[in-house]
Amino acid sequence: IRVSNVDKKIYPNKTLVKLCNYMDAYTHNYITNNIPYSIGSADANEIQRFGLKIDDVIITKDSETPEDIAVSTVVIEDLDNVVCGYHLAILRPDKKELDGRFLMLKLKEPELKRYFYSVVNGSTRYGLTIGNIEKAKITIPSLSTQRHIAHILSTIDAVIVKTQAAI
Repeated sequence: IRVSNVDKKIYPNKTLVKLCNYMDAYTHNYITNNIPYSIGSADANEIQRFGLKIDDVIITKDSETPEDIAVSTVVIEDLDNVVCGYHLAILRPDKKELDGRFLMLKLKEPELKRYFYSVVNGSTRYGLTIGNIEKAKITIPSLSTQRHIAHILSTIDAVIVKTQAAI
């Protein structure tokens, strides 16, 4: 679990990057190169720590309402110079044990949403701690079953998107 501190300011002594910000994560189930990312800046350490990779799951860590906490998305393709932005956390699964698409979908289940809602801190701005994220109880089947479930559900998502576009 990595909590990003990269904001949308551009600093002259840092490298320009594409920034996957809160709304990118909040409004997309799948992070791809087709999203019109804003531009930010990051130093070499931030690029290394928060540069996004295939299967990374991103969740909203902070929000103005508790209902908008732990909204999940997943990186599904190699990204060109995209860094995770502020108010987000990266969950980087061990690819030998956990499929990123499956984890993204699992985090959308009502039971986990209720858990995150119950542990969120704040009164005008709400946030999760790394400890709250680590303590989430997630049951996982075998890796092959995870991949099968994720494939079926992402295929359904694609059909829904195409249908909505046609309408």
